[in-house]
Amino acid sequence: MKIIKPLPTLKEILTIGIISFLCQQAISQKETETNVKKFKSAFQQDKEFEVYENIGFFKTYKNTLSFYNQKMGISFTAGHAVQGLALSSKLPDIQLMTQVLLTYDVQSNLQIYALGKYVDRPINNSGESQTSMNPLFEQSELGMGIKANIYDIELDMGPKLILDTQSINSNNFFRINTKISKKF
Repeated sequence: MKIIKPLPTLKEILTIGIISFLCQQAISQKETETNVKKFKSAFQQDKEFEVYENIGFFKTYKNTLSFYNQKMGISFTAGHAVQGLALSSKLPDIQLMTQVLLTYDVQSNLQIYALGKYVDRPINNSGESQTSMNPLFEQSELGMGIKANIYDIELDMGPKLILDTQSINSNNFFRINTKISKKF
């Protein structure tokens, strides 16, 4: 009897690909100094809260495990998001989420990155999301980009693909993400 294995999911493919890339980069790094460059690790817990007046809100609770050295880093994040619309009669969605972020510092003020984020269907509201495919809220996405810091101004831009994890149809859409922020 032959057992047929199911095809790997997007999340499995992304995880294996990023881990393979990280291992390949770690192996191929040239040692220019006499001491060995080792990866350091860090654990961080974050809570983020954002309110869009007359539109809605989201709160995220994240646990992040990061490995990094002078040039490169990888972060694994897991947590949950609570998000909802202002005029909705439903309770806010409670959704589990996971994220992988790979970064490489080209220079001290220039960084390239790749990310993969998966936000599951709500565990309440019969699995129907109020904020599905809305880029203002937490969404499943794949992306890459460049971050630059120039005189306390941070510029972040790059392509992102928002994934429709709520339906069987592939209603994914592509956008160019641009973010400019000033530190005070």
